[in-house]
Amino acid sequence: MVRFAALTALVSILFPAARGGDWPHWRGPNYDGVSRETGWDVKAAATGPKELWRAKVGRGYAAPAIRDGRVYLLSTDAANVQREFVQCFDAVTGKELWKHSYEIKSVTRGSNPSGGTCAVADGRVFTCGAAMDLFTLDAKTGAVVWHRDLMTELPGQPTSYGFQLSPLVHDGTVIVPALVGRAGGPRREAAGGPYPASGGALIAFDVKTGKEVWRNTAGASPWSSPVLATINDEPTLVHLTGSVVLGVNPKDGKTRWTFEPKAAGLGGQDMCSSPVIVGDLVVAPIHMAYGTTAKGTAGTACFRVKGNQTELVWKSAAWCHWFQSAAVWDGRLHGYDERGTFFCFDLKTGKELWKTREMGSTGQSGGGLLIANGVALAIDNRLDLYVAELGANGAKVLGGTRVLTSAGGGHQAQTAPVLLDGLLYCRNHTQFVCFDLRAKKP
Repeated sequence: MVRFAALTALVSILFPAARGGDWPHWRGPNYDGVSRETGWDVKAAATGPKELWRAKVGRGYAAPAIRDGRVYLLSTDAANVQREFVQCFDAVTGKELWKHSYEIKSVTRGSNPSGGTCAVADGRVFTCGAAMDLFTLDAKTGAVVWHRDLMTELPGQPTSYGFQLSPLVHDGTVIVPALVGRAGGPRREAAGGPYPASGGALIAFDVKTGKEVWRNTAGASPWSSPVLATINDEPTLVHLTGSVVLGVNPKDGKTRWTFEPKAAGLGGQDMCSSPVIVGDLVVAPIHMAYGTTAKGTAGTACFRVKGNQTELVWKSAAWCHWFQSAAVWDGRLHGYDERGTFFCFDLKTGKELWKTREMGSTGQSGGGLLIANGVALAIDNRLDLYVAELGANGAKVLGGTRVLTSAGGGHQAQTAPVLLDGLLYCRNHTQFVCFDLRAKKP
């Protein structure tokens, strides 16, 4: 214990604290996958970052949530796929401060790992696992404040790959998508499990008691996490339901507007990434409806919100980012497509500005992107970290280096890295590693 305290003190002396805020939930403070952090060591990231600490974790795609010097991470037990756990680490030293473990009910693909990023607010940690176990934990101790077994209580619908979504906390409520009841409609049995055509709902619970506050039954996806944005001066919850893009009032759950991809000539199912919102513009990835092979039904749509109406601004059938969410910097939209090409579009016009294959190898499900002050930090399927300066005319790739090692289990690089206070956090199915990118004082 004395040795650990001495190490903590030494770290504080060599690298004085310079709080860069928090990364308290899915995609960061603004739900946009962008860090405004400056002063970090870009060269070290490109040429081989120094490992600060490493922790053993379970399988999963969940990104870390960071608040008040602590890191929170959800995983599936690699030795027992019917067990999940939440871990809390010291952000600088990597010491495990607590761990909460629990059994889960069967999902259609029980071996699929947890994918929901924790949300941390007001001293509590909110998690939603692969079988719709919604937990509220004490952020300091990991003690259970309340728990809702939504699969049993709603009842919920098991789904292919389990539930891969992140809870959203706003104004005293925690909001999650859910599949409710035994809804009819087309199912994806041949693909490994059911994909219900109806029965989706966004549900808000009181953060203190777990009591249901409101329910919107306009639809929901089990794989796309909702985001919160201010659109036309109104806080709006935006969610890709699998058939429409939904804008919801987070206070009462009422639908403000919808956008139908099929009306724009695009597909509308298997939406797994999250939308990107800038001002009154919403960018949504649209994958083709399952079983459809028609060209042009998959792509990206950008629409404008006007009151309770939506208006298509542009669409691109050339770029479909099924799993990985895009990010905007300096008026330009960036992200990987399903073939591993890194694209850049003008946000307002949809004009393709440039593309490159020099930022790693990603497939249909791979790749993870973070933009930090105009620099892309992206992990590819080979678990290499690529660093590139993003410009209007192209990307200047500064380097690529292996940051994680393969551990089997299929797609391992679905998790975007997180950069906070000069520390870069990366994970795959078995490893969680923190790299030191803090610029040392001369």
